[in-house]
Amino acid sequence: MTNKHMMSELDWDVSSSVRLLLSWGAGCSKKEEAATVARVCGKYELANVLDSELGGRRCEIVNLLARPKLNGKTCVADEYLPDSNQYKVTLETKSKGVLVLSPDNLKRRDRTPQDCGYYIEFKNGLTIRHDFDWNEDCQVFVAALNNSNDET
Repeated sequence: MTNKHMMSELDWDVSSSVRLLLSWGAGCSKKEEAATVARVCGKYELANVLDSELGGRRCEIVNLLARPKLNGKTCVADEYLPDSNQYKVTLETKSKGVLVLSPDNLKRRDRTPQDCGYYIEFKNGLTIRHDFDWNEDCQVFVAALNNSNDET
């Protein structure tokens, strides 16, 4: 494995890990310094995420008049677009739709064990990811798992 290949894998791991932690509500006491380091390393997209208020965060869509059916849906703010002060978000649905929304249409909603948006289980040596179109479906799934664990 070449150094360049190792660095690209490491870069992916760092970026993915940071995004995962942010979507679960992790804080970063030195966010400004982390963004500066990301920029120095040429990771401008990650730097923009770290610089923005909602970047990388799980959010709920609110007050969206143009598409009211999306209000209450959750998404992840993947990328901050500083020129327009908007976020490119990915919906937490099976379709993983992508939208560009104003911060006024996003409300931070960190993941919790009861409101996780997706569920990963390890069964018979396999990793299975369950995605849901509605947060309520995920909550029912988790509650059913908790109930079945309580009965055993």
